[in-house]
Amino acid sequence: MREFLRELIRIVSQFFDFAIEFTGGRGVHLWFFLETPCEALEIYEFGKIFINYISDKIPSEFSVEFFPKQSSAEKLGNLVKLPLGVHKKYDNRSFFLSKELEPVSSPFDYLRSVKKVSKEDIYSAKIKILFEISERIDSLTHKEEREEKDELGEPRKRRILVSDPLWTEADFERPKIKKIFEGCEVLNFIKEKVIRTGSISHDEALVLQHSLGYFPEGVLAVNYILSLVKDEIPENFKLKSTLSGNPISCEKIRKRVPHIIPRVRCDCKFPKKFGYPTPILHSRGVKDENFFSSDIYGLMAKFITMHNTSSLLEKQKEKVARKIAEELKGTGKKKMSYDIFDFSLDESGNLVVSLRDGQNIYHFDFQNQKKRQDNVEQESKKEL
Repeated sequence: MREFLRELIRIVSQFFDFAIEFTGGRGVHLWFFLETPCEALEIYEFGKIFINYISDKIPSEFSVEFFPKQSSAEKLGNLVKLPLGVHKKYDNRSFFLSKELEPVSSPFDYLRSVKKVSKEDIYSAKIKILFEISERIDSLTHKEEREEKDELGEPRKRRILVSDPLWTEADFERPKIKKIFEGCEVLNFIKEKVIRTGSISHDEALVLQHSLGYFPEGVLAVNYILSLVKDEIPENFKLKSTLSGNPISCEKIRKRVPHIIPRVRCDCKFPKKFGYPTPILHSRGVKDENFFSSDIYGLMAKFITMHNTSSLLEKQKEKVARKIAEELKGTGKKKMSYDIFDFSLDESGNLVVSLRDGQNIYHFDFQNQKKRQDNVEQESKKEL
């Protein structure tokens, strides 16, 4: 346990300062102290990303939980015992540990020495973690491209999953983006419509793009909203970087989405010194958040990589499946022309390819050298 705990402390220390508590039972708690109150949703979303980030480093005999375990609760929600109490089951008092895992003699001095975590620290950690996860995906993708011929028919031994993009629902509370959506009822109407119905028109998408696509947060917000659309949308709707030129004017917005204008207030007035009216002016005076400024182009590239990886892997999967289908044409008593039906790993990690030739579906289990046939119409099954 000490070896795993040292590794966990090393990882977490890259992002935050924290207090380490031995619970008096069989566990250890790492405590983070917030500089100012935060919405539970913000911390909950970060927790999901963090657990995903360390999941491959957790030995099978241990489990790691992150609190809060929910974004909201009607009553008290999940509870955690405060430090320095006595564990009821083991009758041991909890105590704090140093980062060298030695007992701390002055607990209150120790607590006062722990640096508090700011909102900026949380956002910065989220960016760093997702950046590293996307690097892993890049590495995995490039390796598969290089070794594709050597791995035909072989199940992938390890998959890296990304649970969250760089933007979440909680990020609409960021000062700049919040000001814009609060100020422009047209943009807010489009956002709420997508959340409620999962649909967006071509002109509504253009209004979003050309209102928000001129600064980094806006790019992420647009892509997040478009990701909620149920129907397939053109690939060029998603922004790959900040736009050049000037944002769309309020007048052009009214011409693009005349069906929305009667349903909202659209008569904002801005001082003439700021130029023509445009929704982005609602955020004037709000500073850009500094964690985007260090390497925005690199972050944008990683953002696109993360969004494109799933479709890239699907294409690679289909390519491999087609190759297998070609090889299987000559199996059995007669040659058949197969169409791909499914291609997956079963619970044991065995490769199972399902192909269809008209009325029948054939399931090939390569590990156990089995082939099963399903009749599509009669749903009868038999081992071949």
